[in-house]
Amino acid sequence: MKPRPEKDLHDSMIRGMISTLEEDGWTIAAADIPGYTDPGMVGRHIPDLIAQKGSQKTIVEVETCSTIESQHTEDQFRDFSAATALFFVEAPESCLDALKSLTSSWGIPVDKWYYREGA
Repeated sequence: MKPRPEKDLHDSMIRGMISTLEEDGWTIAAADIPGYTDPGMVGRHIPDLIAQKGSQKTIVEVETCSTIESQHTEDQFRDFSAATALFFVEAPESCLDALKSLTSSWGIPVDKWYYREGA
């Protein structure tokens, strides 16, 4: 489990992604925060968000800087990128380039990147 400040940042980033996606015309189908339907398992992991736009579905994972290098993150990204959906990732601006480099070294495609300024 993430420490409280990390959990608060993570949940705040999920809420920000919900707003961003809704502004882009996506409907939030599920989110791993209170007040939303549970996303359920995709592969062996629960994604942070699942959204729908027309017939297109996306899985969104939010990472904080302290989690980008973990085996858990790599395993999640493998499961989510293999699903029959787009795969979007958000990370703090300060570690976005490092996460992009890691996913590239893992051979994991990400369809769209987002970042949280100042985080």
